[in-house]
Order: sequence, then structure tokens, then C-alpha cells
Amino acid sequence: DQLESSKTDSILDLGFSKFEHRKKFREFAELKNYDLKTHFLDISKETRLKRVTKRNTIKGETFEFEVSKEDFEFMENWFEQPNDKEMIGGIKIEE
Repeated sequence: DQLESSKTDSILDLGFSKFEHRKKFREFAELKNYDLKTHFLDISKETRLKRVTKRNTIKGETFEFEVSKEDFEFMENWFEQPNDKEMIGGIKIEE
């Protein structure tokens, strides 16, 4: 709300793993009359796993926690990709 009231664009990197999570936020944004644009990074499982493994190994400046192979696989099955209707007006970046 603070960013919107100051006319500052923001990016919410919250994952929004499930359709229902995204729907709830879209309804909130609509109620508040906020402009909303979905960005989806459609990157292969292999590339994502390589990146996670590298992040686990390097433990760079922004490293917070290690993601196990089991956690990675869990999220593979948990995440629901945005459907075509959700992506109207959005940005999809493909590998």
C-alpha cells in the first residue's frame, strides 16, 4: 500500500506457487485498483536444479538456506504454472 501510494512500482518475488494464492492476490489488487502484471520465468527443471546446486555450493552474499534435492523435488510437484488467462498482459520469459 505504501509503495502504491507513493507511485513506486514494486516487484513481489513471493513465488505464488498455487493458482489459488495468485487468485487471492489478484482479487486484492483489483479491490485496491492496483495495476498488476504477472512475470513468469519458464525455465527447465534441469537449469533450475543446476542453479540451486550452484547456489548451495557458493553460498554467496544473498544466500539464506540450502535447498535439498528433496525440497527441490517437492516444489516441482507443488508449483502450478500460471495458465494462459493469468498470463494475459503478463511477461513470460522462456529459456
